[in-house]
Amino acid sequence: MFWFDYDKMSKLISIASALSNDLQAQINDLFKAKTNFELTFTKSDIYLINNTNQEVYFINILHDVCYKHIDIDSKINSAINDDLFYEERKIINNTGSFAITELVILGGETFVRKMPKAQYTSLDEEYRFMSELYLENNDYFVKTIKDDNSESYLMELANESLMSYINNRGNIQDEIKMLIVNSIIDALDFLHKRGIIHNDLHPENILLFKGDNFEKWKISDFGLAYIISNRTFVIKEVKQQSRKTEYVNCRSNACTIQNDLYSMGKLINFIYTKNPRSTNHPFYNISKKCISKGYIDILEVKKEFNFIAEQLISNV
Repeated sequence: MFWFDYDKMSKLISIASALSNDLQAQINDLFKAKTNFELTFTKSDIYLINNTNQEVYFINILHDVCYKHIDIDSKINSAINDDLFYEERKIINNTGSFAITELVILGGETFVRKMPKAQYTSLDEEYRFMSELYLENNDYFVKTIKDDNSESYLMELANESLMSYINNRGNIQDEIKMLIVNSIIDALDFLHKRGIIHNDLHPENILLFKGDNFEKWKISDFGLAYIISNRTFVIKEVKQQSRKTEYVNCRSNACTIQNDLYSMGKLINFIYTKNPRSTNHPFYNISKKCISKGYIDILEVKKEFNFIAEQLISNV
């Protein structure tokens, strides 16, 4: 049995188990013919027989099929055609708010490919937005190009996310932590000066890119980003989006830079303690002020943070 993403699988199971026997059989026959998968629907599980690295992608196709109940052949054929277009594909075992994600190799270069979920017709708005940001400043934002093969886009492949970077290391030098925090602050300052709120800033959306002579931390995923001037989200279909997670406190009726400052406070906690809730570090007053709306803008955070950080480094 293959299992991932509990919430999504629970929804999928509830939909699939409610299908008629004829439709379940139709889905199973199509998958068997096109993918060599055999599916078994039960009230508590969906079983897949045949181990392959396409499992996550095809379970997402199954989700779309069950959700829409239409156009099953074209969805499966589209997935098969993707295999002919790319030199190699490798599924990433996660999904974002709006997209299914996988690795693809095209022209010898590896990209992250993002495909819209069933309820979102296109990611073109986010693609154009991220492309323009990259052209303005490629130090802060991820390179994004259009995937001409489908309604999706390709992003440059990072070496690591902030989540894995912090969790997989023991002692990280204070100078490096200071660099990470300042990189995030500088990117936010760039956005805020242009009237853009990220709204979804968490460790998996902050990515490390390494070259022969450089390391850069960049911000990705702008599906929930908000443009203050015209009071719209980047992905227009979002319209209203209130979201509260460990790192994000996004309220659609009050989209301000305070949403990003809240995330900044949680990120400082995480970078210094590996726990977004912990204030057991020298910058606890700064993270608390970020979370409690104690700053007017991100540059106030930078000024106070660097003052304390430089003192700590000089006292070592």
